[in-house]
Amino acid sequence: MLAAKVNTPRQAREVFNSTSNGMIAVGKMQVILIGEKLLKKEGIMSQLDVVYRDPKNTGNIRMVAVKGPVSSIMESNFVDKPALPLYLTQLLDVEKRYNGTISTTLQKLHTHMFDKGITPAISEMKKDKKGLVVTGSALLDNKGMYKMSLSRRESSLLLLLRQEAKIPVVFTIRMPSLPFKRPNKLQNVKGHDFITLNITESKRNIKTRYKNNRFVF
Repeated sequence: MLAAKVNTPRQAREVFNSTSNGMIAVGKMQVILIGEKLLKKEGIMSQLDVVYRDPKNTGNIRMVAVKGPVSSIMESNFVDKPALPLYLTQLLDVEKRYNGTISTTLQKLHTHMFDKGITPAISEMKKDKKGLVVTGSALLDNKGMYKMSLSRRESSLLLLLRQEAKIPVVFTIRMPSLPFKRPNKLQNVKGHDFITLNITESKRNIKTRYKNNRFVF
């Protein structure tokens, strides 16, 4: 793994080229990992300025927030997992397919940052003892600073609200035992029955207004 302590992504490329046996191709970049410390203290928009200005960069780069330092993921060495770049992209693809996280590209993040009616959100993940885990999504403010996290379940609800969810959307909810009038041998008397719903169609009804100089929906 190549690493460099620099002030901008462009400086990092210069360092990588000086230690690599080939040129760094920025157009091949697939994922940008952002550490928790940077997200909470500075935000990311100022750091991404040079990335947006470079025409060689693709707008399809996926943005991912990391719970903890980025090095915790970059220095991972799992024996039973594929190579890290492949493992990382496959993990994000699976969670995107099952509505477990917001999938935000570099270009989409730029659009959301300047749209006052949309809260910017990016994927969020962490490392545990067994591997990498997509924990849900991270919500950002208009400067790209971290505000709060959404679980995988909450991310599914946000995708439904945005009408970006992959059908079907699966939810498992707890079902109390008391409403059952007739005894059922499959009933859990402790009140821990669950039911799983497959949502194949959804509609939304959003009412907007303006209060205290702020947009409310």
